[in-house]
Amino acid sequence: MNWSTEQDLIYAWFESGTGNLVIVARAGCGKTTTIIEGIGRAPERRKLLAAFSARDAEELQKRCPAGVVAKTAHSIGYSLVLRNWEGIKIDKHGDRAKALTEKACGAKVPDAIKRLVTRLHTLGREILPHAESGDELLDLAQRFECVPDEMWEESGYTVHNVCSFAANAMFHAANERPAVRNVVRAIKQARPQPTRRF
Repeated sequence: MNWSTEQDLIYAWFESGTGNLVIVARAGCGKTTTIIEGIGRAPERRKLLAAFSARDAEELQKRCPAGVVAKTAHSIGYSLVLRNWEGIKIDKHGDRAKALTEKACGAKVPDAIKRLVTRLHTLGREILPHAESGDELLDLAQRFECVPDEMWEESGYTVHNVCSFAANAMFHAANERPAVRNVVRAIKQARPQPTRRF
């Protein structure tokens, strides 16, 4: 294979470089091929390649040389949690989020509104963790469709109510011990994918 001058510099770093290397490259210029070749040249016996999605990790694993493991960042983080804390399990049902919603809304709020509140305060804790009022969550509610249907608005449940309840749930999350312990929450990708930089 005829490698470019830039690729040869990248491979030299893989072979003997220290610290971090950031490569900015455009679509279609061979990023994956370059990283697979580079990681194969690295002298370490055990190597880990991080990917953005499970599908990317599976595809990379097929192309990686022996001794390289490809995983998502979430998978790497979860394996570290399991290794360092005993008795941890995944909360696939969102039990803590639902408990926070119940505390914020009370029993009289309809389930359809509670589902919007749960989604919004979960997003809020991930994207705007320092928000203190419902007004600060309004753009997030509209962007991720946490807005009640017109039927609910006629019943008095507006997007402002949802935002206020969600801000209250975020307050409880920040100031109280979790009701569900020894649990790692399963995260569904709600945000746009990050820009890939190589």
